[in-house]
Amino acid sequence: IEVNKELSILPKAFNDAIDMLDVNGRIAVITFHSLEDKICKEIFAKRAKENELVVDLDPGMAFGSGTHETTQLCLELIEEYVDQNQVVVDVGTGSGILAIAASKLGAKSVYAVDLDAMAVIRAKENVALNHCQNICVEKNNLIDGVNALDEKPTLMVANILAPIIIGMLADVKKVLPSNRPFICSGIVEHEKELVVEALNHHQFKICQIKEKNGWIAIVAMPQSA
Repeated sequence: IEVNKELSILPKAFNDAIDMLDVNGRIAVITFHSLEDKICKEIFAKRAKENELVVDLDPGMAFGSGTHETTQLCLELIEEYVDQNQVVVDVGTGSGILAIAASKLGAKSVYAVDLDAMAVIRAKENVALNHCQNICVEKNNLIDGVNALDEKPTLMVANILAPIIIGMLADVKKVLPSNRPFICSGIVEHEKELVVEALNHHQFKICQIKEKNGWIAIVAMPQSA
């Protein structure tokens, strides 16, 4: 992931209004600090490569602008694991960036849940901004939300905090079928072993661990008892 630095040709107002990230050369995250600046959007949309998926984003106060290492790690892993058969659950969706990326990468459907009412409002706005028709955003908890879905999830992502991840593993095990990927991040390097131990305790198989600048993302799959 590399922050696009080629902004000197644009007026300073444009630089102040927008950031652009390339994720693995496939996902371009365009972050607006002012959604009213339509000219910025048009210019940067044209800069996207032909095979890139552009995510327009106004994060507001919600977490998930694309600049943090944990978000970048999750985007990389979502790109790796999502396909057209995936029913994705995004726990603690924040700005909705991961849900939107999953949708644009071809997921069958996406359920985004958060306990923060303001984050839910912002995520819904970003989903509408990106014209994603297969994303449902709700203020809800994991168990009640997933149990109400028409289909069982086949992939779950949670970019939150290590203690919350550890505390939710029993619930993840209840709603995510065996051998389906659970992508979790928001883990500081020194917390990695605690999370790995908790995953092992709850009978998850560790499939992949990625690191970036002291932050960790883990892919694990629940196993049958």
